[in-house]
Amino acid sequence: MDGSAFQWSDKNYNGFGQWYTNGTNNNLRDLLIAKYTTIAMRNKWQIEYRNIRQGPTEMVDAYAARFRKAISKAEMGNLLPAQI
Repeated sequence: MDGSAFQWSDKNYNGFGQWYTNGTNNNLRDLLIAKYTTIAMRNKWQIEYRNIRQGPTEMVDAYAARFRKAISKAEMGNLLPAQI
């Protein structure tokens, strides 16, 4: 981290419990995303998720990886089980 993100994390260091634990509200990961993700970015990711298609020569594994990334960015990662 550097710049304003570092200053913000340094100032709020005592409020972070861990990088990420499901079900807790003091995850550094979630707090960083909430602080630095704009509505425009979220809208763009939603559009990318809705429009994702497998390419004609794209392998299923490559498509699945792109799909998981898109759904995670669109903040709907909880819609997929971990095995998929």
